[in-house]
Amino acid sequence: MDLNSARLQMVKNQLIPNKISESNLIDIILKTKKEDFLPDKLKANTYIDNEIMIKPSRYYLSNLHMAQILQSAEIKNSDKILHLGTLTGYLTYILSNLSSNVIGIEFDEELFNISKNNLKNLKIENIQLINSNVEIGFESKKPFDVIIIDSCIEEIPDSLLEQLSEINGRLITIEKINNNLSNGIKLIRNNSSFHKEILFNSFTQSSYAFKREQKFVF
Repeated sequence: MDLNSARLQMVKNQLIPNKISESNLIDIILKTKKEDFLPDKLKANTYIDNEIMIKPSRYYLSNLHMAQILQSAEIKNSDKILHLGTLTGYLTYILSNLSSNVIGIEFDEELFNISKNNLKNLKIENIQLINSNVEIGFESKKPFDVIIIDSCIEEIPDSLLEQLSEINGRLITIEKINNNLSNGIKLIRNNSSFHKEILFNSFTQSSYAFKREQKFVF
């Protein structure tokens, strides 16, 4: 399979028709070999219009949803980014090409080591990877201009929202609506106020953290 051609067709047929128009983002996606971040058995599926399961409950979002998340973040080169759930490092790598400083947190030790090796091989110097609980973020390095959780979540802890920059801090993730539907969302912080934007509908199966606390009902 010609994966270079498949990558180009993915951009032409999946991203551009769905309003992914930011030229720098498109250029980085075209230059990034996503297949290098996947095990051999999954490489043939790299650019299909679907999610890719890395582990149970751990999926790479579809190429379109990842691009929608990245474009909606409106990342500037000076931004400091917190990426929660690095998987094998693909999205983290793209973030490092869009900004000056990325902190990536992965709780799964095996995936953490894979992403660390992948990024080391690419000689990336503006990423700090941490093997830790994604739900607590990284308090000591706040504030962050952008926080990205590329997974379906049920709720966002207040302690994580407080790690956003008070002026135009952006958090992008996928919020579970019910068992069948989720929405890509963007939260924008200005001082103590948060504005919520709906970005897209999603049927993602990726859901590993940020669960709503179950309360006892009589």
